[in-house]
Amino acid sequence: MIHGSADPLIPLAAGKEAARVIPAADLMVIDGMGHDMPTGVWGQIAYAISRHAKNADVVSPSVLR
Repeated sequence: MIHGSADPLIPLAAGKEAARVIPAADLMVIDGMGHDMPTGVWGQIAYAISRHAKNADVVSPSVLR
């Protein structure tokens, strides 16, 4: 999970609670980010997504149908 510390729509406490109750969830808090993705944090976000994808179980496309 990626959450901004300054998100005015979804409080950080809600993001922390969601990460706590979702099995195996990781929470990355980006300091000062609101409910947007400013270009200055794209690298951090892309890294977190790629790390998550790399650790994901591979599912056969036939299972998704």
